[in-house]
Formats: sequence, structure tokens, C-alpha cells
Amino acid sequence: FCAAEVPVWNTISISGYHIREAGSTAVQEVAFTLADGIAYVEAALKAGEASISRDLAQLLMSKGRSLASGRVGWAAGLLDASGDASGALELLEKRRAMGPLDTPENLHLGDLLRRQGKYDAALALYGEVLQKEPGNTAAAADRAETVIGMGRHAEAEKAAQELLARSPGSRAA
Repeated sequence: FCAAEVPVWNTISISGYHIREAGSTAVQEVAFTLADGIAYVEAALKAGEASISRDLAQLLMSKGRSLASGRVGWAAGLLDASGDASGALELLEKRRAMGPLDTPENLHLGDLLRRQGKYDAALALYGEVLQKEPGNTAAAADRAETVIGMGRHAEAEKAAQELLARSPGSRAA
């Protein structure tokens, strides 16, 4: 059926007879087979959800539709979690060109830039967040991690000490 009706899909057959042959009960055979099927469906949905979210956000933005920063951030988070950091970066940068991002999206964009070695751009984002929210410990910690990556250890140590003075239980500890 699938070869004729949906030829571009990757079909899969899930069976549990081998579990029964290995000594399970009928109930265990059905339970393990259903669990396998559910795991396959969940993995497919997770992978598909990221690309569908990206495609929808890009389509709307290409039509000039203003999307809330958080919605784009959610799609970017799905892409990043599924291993598509460059897709997440592209999506957040495109949204940022349309207007300011919310703090969590700015921090995520900064993290993506830092992971690509674009330290100065990441520092600029962390600086924007800290200018608006001087007590934002996540931005301060991310800034310290970035300057470490740049080899500016004395500056990183100073930033970590300032962070600890403000928030003793922070990530810098």
C-alpha cells in the first residue's frame, strides 16, 4: 500500500513475534511491540516537528508577518535540540532582523553564535541583555564563558567574581 500510495515515505514494519519466541508471554509480546511502535512514532514526530516549525516560521516571516520572538525561539529550540544548530541560528537571525528578540531568544542566539566561534557577536547580544537587565545572571555567565573561549581569562575571572558577588548560587559557582 505505502509503496503505491505514499512512495516518498520511509515505511517500517514493527513486530514482536521474536520476543515471544525468546520466551515472553503473549501479554509481554504485545506490550513490548506497542512500546517499540510508540517510540518510533514519538521520534518521527519530534524530528518532523522541528522542520515543520522552522518552515512555518520562515514562510510567515518571508511574507512580512510579524511573529512573536518566543514562537520563533520555540522553533529554534526544537531545531537546535534535533541537531540543526545552523537552522536555529538562521531562524533567530532572520527574526532579529524584523525586530528585537525577547531575552531567552537573545541568549539562545548568543549561545549559537558562541558555538560557531562568533564571539564578538555573542558578546554584543549578552551586552544588550545586561544593559536592559543588569541582574541577569544567565547573560553574565554566558558572557564569562564567551570571554574564556576568546582566551581572555582575566576578564572572565573578573566577570565570574562579579557574578558570584551578585548571586552566590549562580552557574559561575
